[in-house]
Amino acid sequence: VVIVAAQTLIAERVPLHRQGRVLATQGAIAALAASVPVMAAGALADITTVSTVMFLLAAGIGVMGFGNLRRTGSGPRAVAQEPVIGA
Repeated sequence: VVIVAAQTLIAERVPLHRQGRVLATQGAIAALAASVPVMAAGALADITTVSTVMFLLAAGIGVMGFGNLRRTGSGPRAVAQEPVIGA
């Protein structure tokens, strides 16, 4: 979703003759940024086990998801009943 929004902004704001360079730079920076956590997870797996790293990643994602639900107020809620007219 973030990538689509960023590419939409680039398409709207960057002149057509420069969009190729901007998109290529964005892709290179994204690939570089994505390699850092992969290397960190690999190093941590060498120290511990792959199962431990996977558990830690799953727990971290779960905690962030739960925190996001609490922060935004999303999640299951009671649905208000509509009043019955004529009853």
